This record gives sequence, structure tokens and C-alpha cells, in this order.
Amino acid sequence: TMGDTVSIGTTLLIKNPLKAKTRIIFNGRTISEEEIEFKKFIPELAGVYRVETELNGKRWIFSNHIRVEH
Repeated sequence: TMGDTVSIGTTLLIKNPLKAKTRIIFNGRTISEEEIEFKKFIPELAGVYRVETELNGKRWIFSNHIRVEH
């Protein structure tokens, strides 16, 4: 299967090749949107997370999902 499973409190790293508009999506809802090249993110709730990135207004990078469990 694609993606991975981690425990709540695990530090997740988001690394883009360039600074770009990046969204963190949790269970289908955007919970963070900012221009970044690098970010550390620690999920506090169980569920499914993924990242989408845009560059120059065009969708660019889509991560696999990460399941966060208790």
C-alpha cells in the first residue's frame, strides 16, 4: 500500500525543493496553508494527513497519505 502509519506525537517533516504554497490536509480538510520550503509538523489527532503543494499557481507536489494512530 502507499503511505505510512505513525503514532500521535511523531514529528513529520515537510521538505519542498523550493519555497512554495503548501497545504496540510487532515481528513480531507485544509488545516494549514503557507509558503514554506521546510516545516516540522506534529499531529495531535488520529486520522489521515497529506500535503499538497502549488508553485506559480499550479498544483505541483502531492504526498501519499500518512495515517496517524493512537
